[in-house]
Amino acid sequence: LYCNDRNRIPLRVARKQNRKKFVFFGCLASSTCTPHMGKRKSSKPPPKKVVPKVDTAFTCPFCNHEKTVFAKMDQLTGKGMVECTVCGQRYTCNISHLSEPIDVFSDWIDACDKVNRES
Repeated sequence: LYCNDRNRIPLRVARKQNRKKFVFFGCLASSTCTPHMGKRKSSKPPPKKVVPKVDTAFTCPFCNHEKTVFAKMDQLTGKGMVECTVCGQRYTCNISHLSEPIDVFSDWIDACDKVNRES
């Protein structure tokens, strides 16, 4: 892509070994047009990856109400508790500094499945 001729001016005249003159043209409006000679355009940086958000409100396995189970994490004592606000069911387990609310809820579901298999 070239600019209009009025924007192009001779920048320098170079002589080769066979004594012919070569005129290199440049552009006055360099901010509005692409360069005529030189480096390639740098590519855009890749888009940032979207980190998926983990749910903090869950469905109760006993009363089947959606988004009524909330997890409370106490890092000092190392205890995690999930409780349903509708039916009042609770579960407490030990947690580490890497645990998330979904981990406590998953432990509760696993404990419920274990009890159901035993009986």
